Amino acid sequence: LEGRFVFFNPSMEKMLKKTKKNLIRKNIREFTDPGNSLRIDRIFKKVLDSGLAERISDLDLKLENGSICSVETSVSLITEEDGQPRGFSGVVRDVTQRKKSEKALRRSERELINVSEKERQKIAMELHDDLCPQLIGVEVMTKILKEKLETDSDVRAQDAEKIRTFILDAITKTRQLSKGLSPV
Repeated sequence: LEGRFVFFNPSMEKMLKKTKKNLIRKNIREFTDPGNSLRIDRIFKKVLDSGLAERISDLDLKLENGSICSVETSVSLITEEDGQPRGFSGVVRDVTQRKKSEKALRRSERELINVSEKERQKIAMELHDDLCPQLIGVEVMTKILKEKLETDSDVRAQDAEKIRTFILDAITKTRQLSKGLSPV
């Protein structure tokens, strides 16, 4: 009931990087920081009071070399034949690699979001600073062409005005798209 190891399998020795001789009768709290020790105490008390198994999904164990081993564990009560508590049984699974992978995935997701945002801003800037001025230049030239054609009473002046209307519409849509990609 004190949290001392009385039995463990070889995978526990491997996980904690300890020999059977160095683990037997050791208290689980020797492998945790004070915060995790308190969590273990609360879980032991809860299991002792309820008789029901409990699960801890993110417990960190300290290894001798200073590194951390992240584990998930399930704690159950062991009782004597008369029902009196005898100790606890725990099943421990090393999830260190999974936690490292999840952390790397979150970091990659943040990087992807940052790259995506930079690319979006780049496209918005190119639309605003490159395409819009070119469209404005074409619109101005079309307006001048229309005015010359009107001066010459050329019927193609109406066609030039239609082209100019399409260009003005393209300018408006390009500005909206640019603003939508990178709002000011």
